[in-house]
Amino acid sequence: MNYNSEINRHILNECIKSNAAGKIRRKKEYAQKVDFVFAVSGAAALGKTTFCNNLAEFLNDNGVKTEHLPLDGFMLDRPTRQKRNLSGYDPQSTDIPLLTNTMKELIYNGKEVELPLYDHQTGNHAGFKPISPC
Repeated sequence: MNYNSEINRHILNECIKSNAAGKIRRKKEYAQKVDFVFAVSGAAALGKTTFCNNLAEFLNDNGVKTEHLPLDGFMLDRPTRQKRNLSGYDPQSTDIPLLTNTMKELIYNGKEVELPLYDHQTGNHAGFKPISPC
């Protein structure tokens, strides 16, 4: 059992199973393979990634195909941020058009996307990870 198993069970039972029972309507704009989008936000180092990884593992273990999409890859590389005098906390340090277009392709158009990966050690992008709708 991980430390947030009660939260995970609540999400599974009250959101996902309720949707399957017709109690919650999925957004009709979502692609056919996408039933839910859970967004988690907060300040740095609060455990968002750990929480999302635990939730995805829990849901996958309970038969709900889930992907965790960390959004760090949409951050501008460190040299570009330094040149523009931006901290990683500044909204302008994120490539919002790329983020928006990628999420639209995945969530609304149901297409596989290339999720950019960011290496916090080097401050540069470190390739891509293919993500399919689920």
